[in-house]
Amino acid sequence: MSVIIRPASSAGFCFGVERAVSAAADAARRFGTVYALGELIHNKDVIDELALLGVVTIAEPAELPLGGVVIIRSHGEARGVYKSLLERTDEGNILDLTCPFVSRIHKIVRESARAGHQPVIIGDEKHAEVRGIAGQAESCLTYKNYGDFCANTQHLVDRPLDIVFQTTLSGEILKEFQNFAKKSFTSPKIYDTICNATKCRQEEAERLSKICDVMVVLGDSGSSNSRQLYEICREFCGRAVFGARLSQISGELSEIARTVSDHNNNVTIGLTAGASVSRRAITEVLNYMTEEFKATVQEEAETHEPAFSAEETAGDTQEAPETQDTADFAQLVDDSFVTARAGEKLTGTVIAVSKSEVTVDIGTKQSGIIPSDEVTSDPTKSPEDILAPGDAVECYVLRVNESIVTLSRRRLENEISWGEILEAKKERRCVSGVITEANKGGVVTSYNGQRVFIPASATGIARGGDLTPLLNKETNFYIMEVDRQKKQIIGSVTGISADERRARVKQLWAEIEVGKKYTGKVTSVTKFGAFVDIGGVDGLVHVSELSWDRISNPSQVVKEGDQLDVYVISYDPEKRRISLGHRAPDGDPWAKFSKQYKTGDEAIVKIVKLSAFGAFAELMPGVDGLIHISQIADHRVTTAGDVVAVGDEVKVKITAIDEDKRRISLSIRALFEIPAEDRAYEPRKRSKQADTIVYDTESNFAFNTDYDDEE
Repeated sequence: MSVIIRPASSAGFCFGVERAVSAAADAARRFGTVYALGELIHNKDVIDELALLGVVTIAEPAELPLGGVVIIRSHGEARGVYKSLLERTDEGNILDLTCPFVSRIHKIVRESARAGHQPVIIGDEKHAEVRGIAGQAESCLTYKNYGDFCANTQHLVDRPLDIVFQTTLSGEILKEFQNFAKKSFTSPKIYDTICNATKCRQEEAERLSKICDVMVVLGDSGSSNSRQLYEICREFCGRAVFGARLSQISGELSEIARTVSDHNNNVTIGLTAGASVSRRAITEVLNYMTEEFKATVQEEAETHEPAFSAEETAGDTQEAPETQDTADFAQLVDDSFVTARAGEKLTGTVIAVSKSEVTVDIGTKQSGIIPSDEVTSDPTKSPEDILAPGDAVECYVLRVNESIVTLSRRRLENEISWGEILEAKKERRCVSGVITEANKGGVVTSYNGQRVFIPASATGIARGGDLTPLLNKETNFYIMEVDRQKKQIIGSVTGISADERRARVKQLWAEIEVGKKYTGKVTSVTKFGAFVDIGGVDGLVHVSELSWDRISNPSQVVKEGDQLDVYVISYDPEKRRISLGHRAPDGDPWAKFSKQYKTGDEAIVKIVKLSAFGAFAELMPGVDGLIHISQIADHRVTTAGDVVAVGDEVKVKITAIDEDKRRISLSIRALFEIPAEDRAYEPRKRSKQADTIVYDTESNFAFNTDYDDEE
């Protein structure tokens, strides 16, 4: 006894199903919870696994939470359903996984209706795919098969018909329409939209059925393509076993194994599976059968699954041939398509955009797909930010297979980007970018989507200085080195800084004038003032120009790094010197004093300093006067400290004001009014050789006259 198991090479997930399952799992990992509008595939085990990841199945748009992420499965949906989803969430939250082959049917139906033709769908009107197709135009008519169509379309004799087919139908249905053009309908146009993956699966199932004693068909009873496989196998094979998983068919398989063993027969068993069956489920059944039957596995030659048949026009209408043979017709249709080759550039039209990919019509049999990470080099943007349905897009072809052309917009964008980078380096053109990383070695930015490294020594920051303040700031730089092969770009800020500084300095000296105001940065502070950068040139603000208040050190007013409003007092272009002022004229305390006081007025003052020749008193902030020691009391004193102390508030009389030199003489003694007849001594006479002391209110020096005794 020998048992041979022959598994079909075309069994299991088709492109559309594999794409949908993978994208749904990825979306669940990214968003936590996503909602599939209807069961993603006809496979309960896969649905349960996706549910564990966070893919929740809902039956209608009303069940979608507001703002939720929703998946349109590979069957596609009617336009009205899409509108209902938009009422509950943003367009960017709709992940459209409609199979590209189904999307092509949607396009055919919409264009047919716009042209005033009659769209006709051959398929099960209750099937999700057919409902989605019918929902593309209000005028669609649906018929189950050729007989149903012929029995109900007499009234359409004089109307142009566009006929499409449910993708999972048997290829035999299409054959029934081969002679349709000979009927009395007006210019019918037939589109072979039956998925070639389905055709290949059916053809292989038929071939195996004819040479096998038993056929095992894996698939859900709710799957149209799986039921079609089972019907084909039943027709051509003596016994067919049908079930979704091993647990459903293991009993029947064991019974067959016992029968084979009892009769010591030589048996060949075929194994195929529908498009919604995972490779794991197929392997599980195959291993069980190998052990149960003690069988040998004989692999089938690989069957390719082209995206569309030769007769599929993919939206380019093709009238059914009347006299032309099939081979010639197929050749004509093939010739109408563009051939995509890896490495070349193509221009297509965007059909649909989702978070995971962009579907593009590039004029080939296959659908063009741009994965999300191939749309743009900018990590901050999603496909929806870059492209929209109807946009023309130029792409590189990355890979080509029977069902899909994988494209990249990013790589073409990169080619253009590198060209501009090399040009910027050659022309020594200033470019800019935002600093995104900083470490001891330098900082990282980007230009035209490419990473640019700026060494610490070229950032303009002092050696060993902190680079983190540069983070998230737009920075101008030059491109110094480019290595396309290693994808390395080196930039420099110092070069651009030097050029900018020279330009600013030249402009400053061309426009400077006395009285002109600037806002500058304090670069250093000394005992005699502060140096301020007003645009590439440092000017000096003398300590006397920093404040109207009396200060002993400039650091009392400013520190390095401060922003300071200044004005030009004088400048010397030859010596490159600029004198600046900071004190605002309207803040001059002397002007306030002059309005408030005059000679002879009395005032309450505060003692701020004592000296050998008297005491300095503050009349108001910024205005001091001198009380000479001879005027500090109505009697002779040795030191001012014998009468007053710093901080004391005393009453004085203003005895003299020098407006030009801004000097004020004060007297306490003048407040004592002693009649001459009451004096007990003669007035002192002024010495011929009187010592003179000068007091400058601005420089903390005094002027007045001392008196010597006649003795």
